[in-house]
Amino acid sequence: MADEHTMSNEEWEEVSQDIPSLSDPFLQQYLTGRANLMSQEQKSRTDASFRASLSPIAKRASDIVDCIRDQENDSIWTPQVEEELAQAGNECIFPGMMFMLAKDRMEKTNLWKIVRRMPKGALLHAHMDAMVNFDFLFDELLKMPGMHMCSDRPLNTEESREDAVPSFRYRTKADTDGSIWEESYKPDAFVPLPKAADEFPHGGRSGFLKWLKGRCTLSVTDTHEQHHGVDAIWVKFGKCFLVCATIIHYEPMFRIFLRELMKNLKDDGVNWAELR
Repeated sequence: MADEHTMSNEEWEEVSQDIPSLSDPFLQQYLTGRANLMSQEQKSRTDASFRASLSPIAKRASDIVDCIRDQENDSIWTPQVEEELAQAGNECIFPGMMFMLAKDRMEKTNLWKIVRRMPKGALLHAHMDAMVNFDFLFDELLKMPGMHMCSDRPLNTEESREDAVPSFRYRTKADTDGSIWEESYKPDAFVPLPKAADEFPHGGRSGFLKWLKGRCTLSVTDTHEQHHGVDAIWVKFGKCFLVCATIIHYEPMFRIFLRELMKNLKDDGVNWAELR
């Protein structure tokens, strides 16, 4: 069946006569006014004097970065790419992608690699507990002598493992020989951390690390399930920081954490940070 909206050549010829040409005076007036407005905007930018005083090599570097940005806008951040991603991952994709959906793709771009190696200004309002890779922290936590784990409830069901707030602390001995993953576990009783990790009911230690990371970070699903309301994400945030605090704020762990944090900041070109 032919498309009922397809124009014949005769119809198109008639319609096209009413389409303005770029040479039309009113279009030329609009384009000239637009160019003048953009020129005025460039002169009033906060960095206008800085850009005007760039050295030749800095100007060339800026032009190269502009070209890379334009090229990646055309090849990476396009509606076609977003549509392909939506079909592959069954995600809610639309122009102006959500950060968590764009993060992995962004970190593979050349523009990101350039920005990461550039010197930075001050890093302000940095939530310190969330600034070091959790895989690194978990590895150090499991190697730390005397580390124990407890929970406010037995972690014997999917629901309890999702809602519980586990806690970590140095102890000279355990409170119980039982398993934190069984119904018989008494709330707030500390068990050796390596034992708890190895006994995790879904995959042993590797499964435990995946589960623990989910208690400390927001997942992609967490960030785009807006139907739970504006308060739900803050409840998850609050639980994340409670768990992170007991992992980090034990002095031997805190020293390791701070060294890694400072190394990461230096690697990213940050020389001054306001941590909180």
